[in-house]
Amino acid sequence: MDADPNTSIPTFDGAGWFSGVKIIECKDDPSLTWAKEALKKLQDLWEGAALEIVDRSYVPPIPKVKVLIPRMINPKYALRPLQMQNKDVPTNDWKILKVVKSANADGSQNYILHFVRTIRRNGVGH
Repeated sequence: MDADPNTSIPTFDGAGWFSGVKIIECKDDPSLTWAKEALKKLQDLWEGAALEIVDRSYVPPIPKVKVLIPRMINPKYALRPLQMQNKDVPTNDWKILKVVKSANADGSQNYILHFVRTIRRNGVGH
């Protein structure tokens, strides 16, 4: 960008998050080209980092699930019975994001497990 004073400054119409993916809206093609070139210069951000610029239509939504389980079940073991009891649901790539204690109206307590299905570059879970 600073090599040629006649090069236009990249401009963007906004930024935000969608399904855990950073969305940046480029205002024009030169801005998109600049973003792609800038991304190539980013190296060794973290182990396994594979950043890519794609059209927003290629970003699949990440399904999220909240499940109430009895407090007597240890949350770290809660996923296995869900997988075994729901063989038609693709749960083998689910991860527990957060465990929250919930007080019910009857005084009993449950855990709320937040699961997320991971996505690969082609949009299929892994």
